[in-house]
Amino acid sequence: AELWSDSITYSHGYLVGLISLVTLVSVLARSRRSSRGHASVLIAMIPVLAAWSLSYVADVEIGMFVLLPLILALAFIAVLGWDAAKLTFFPLAYLYFSIPIWDFINGLLQSGTVFAVSRIVRSLGVTALVVGNRVLIPAGTFEIAGGCSGIHFFIVSLALAALYGYMYLTTWRQRLLLGVVAMLLALITNWVRVSTIIYAGHATGMQHYLITVDHYYFGWLVFAISLIPFFLVAGWIRPPVGEGNRAPATPIPSVQGKSLSIPI
Repeated sequence: AELWSDSITYSHGYLVGLISLVTLVSVLARSRRSSRGHASVLIAMIPVLAAWSLSYVADVEIGMFVLLPLILALAFIAVLGWDAAKLTFFPLAYLYFSIPIWDFINGLLQSGTVFAVSRIVRSLGVTALVVGNRVLIPAGTFEIAGGCSGIHFFIVSLALAALYGYMYLTTWRQRLLLGVVAMLLALITNWVRVSTIIYAGHATGMQHYLITVDHYYFGWLVFAISLIPFFLVAGWIRPPVGEGNRAPATPIPSVQGKSLSIPI
């Protein structure tokens, strides 16, 4: 809760946690418990719990965060059995969208943003010089800091694609395709956001609202617009209702001894 409250990047953690909890309760309510659990799994939990304890003693929070969903998954297998426990894997894995394991790609996203934005603003007729992660234009200097990498949009887009794929898509190929679309839209959204801010500074001599007051919520407005093509693609990928769920034809003997196939 402290992480989710203090970090803008992971402020969506409360929503992810709620989705995970609701999904977990839902799948457990409609699942059938196996005749017995797998007590042998408790043996596998020993090294995992030991690693979690070491992370706790060493105050390595990322180790504690990463291991927690795995511990819960093993506990469900031990108590419920594999058939019922495997239904809990998605809501438990979904928690990883709220855990700071994504910071390792922040530098890559930041470099990609600098590269893309510098070319976009130049194509708009703005003279721009790139020095490290700074973009210098005649009106002023913009620093594309770590918080400007678009990592928040990236994580939220993937989380949305994962949830949609879990609920509505039937194959891993469809889910992977939607995930790729979500990542591309997240990247483009951030590039458009940063380029627009720089161009606004160029056009107004650094006096635009986005420069002098705030540009955080502007980013979410652009992100909301990007959801339109996302759901269009998601709807195109999504199979028609009932596809793949039809019961096999039931042969019924006829008077002549032949069979008729009547789809149900």
